[in-house]
Amino acid sequence: MKKRRLSILLSIVMLLSLLPTTSFAASYAKISVNNILLEDNYYLKSNSATSSNYSNTEPSSYVAWYKNGVLTLKGYNGKGIETQGVAAGELTVKLIGSNSINNGALQSDNGGDITVTSDSSGTLSISKTTSGYNPAIGIETGYSGSYTTGNVTIKGNAKVTINMTHNGTRTYEKAYGIFTKENITISENASVDITCATPNNTTGGDYCNGLRAQKNVSIDTTGTIKIDVTNAGKDKDNGYSFGIYPMGTATLTKVGEMEVQWKNEASYSSHSGGAVYKGASLSDTDCAINEDTTNCYASYRFGTPRTVAAGNGKLTGLCVKYPMF
Repeated sequence: MKKRRLSILLSIVMLLSLLPTTSFAASYAKISVNNILLEDNYYLKSNSATSSNYSNTEPSSYVAWYKNGVLTLKGYNGKGIETQGVAAGELTVKLIGSNSINNGALQSDNGGDITVTSDSSGTLSISKTTSGYNPAIGIETGYSGSYTTGNVTIKGNAKVTINMTHNGTRTYEKAYGIFTKENITISENASVDITCATPNNTTGGDYCNGLRAQKNVSIDTTGTIKIDVTNAGKDKDNGYSFGIYPMGTATLTKVGEMEVQWKNEASYSSHSGGAVYKGASLSDTDCAINEDTTNCYASYRFGTPRTVAAGNGKLTGLCVKYPMF
């Protein structure tokens, strides 16, 4: 009886092995690149392309190729890039050579994550000037809608430059270099250079920020970070800003060199702005720290020397931009 049962079981296994099987491929979000929809394995031949082409292996020549959730940019120079669809999904942007988004953004409005990376110092420049109702944002995850998810990570050897200006006149316009519903992480050897401007504002330190996270900001990179949000009001008595604005915490573990410039409202001590909203954890035994609140300038660097020194009546040292006599 035992042998019969074993024989029947083996027969069933053999029959099942002969049945046709269905292969379920992973599903990836569609993305809009230069106003052209790219599905998985599709690419743009050139920046002037009016349609996409299919290839499941890396094309010999392209400016944007999308495969397995990774968008590789190779000399891209065009309009904004945006994930499509309702479901949140992860998008990785891999940079090769110099790339730029003109008067647009890199965005995921459906609550998905965005990672920007490069193996060999690839660059991405994002610029936008607007006066409309919506804020000017360079890299965005879930600003609009009811989504509560969305992280941005910049890592590898990626170098990202963002220039956002909102010229609106409602006095509370918004400009953010990077905006996330969750966390911002800059790590490994990545570098970021952000300039944001709201020149007509009369209020709002939380309206003009280089890095704005609804949760946390983490910086642990050997690269450089520069944030300039000084143009946040129409005169010295109007508008103020913060370079880094997390609703949670800011953790600065390491940075090759970081400079932050912001704006105070001269008439109101309570509207003083700052380099980092609520401050940041940064080891003064491992890093050189120079915070000049009078001139709204701060610099940080991992390593030595860690202090500024007075010599001949003049402050000198790493990143002392405004020497005092």
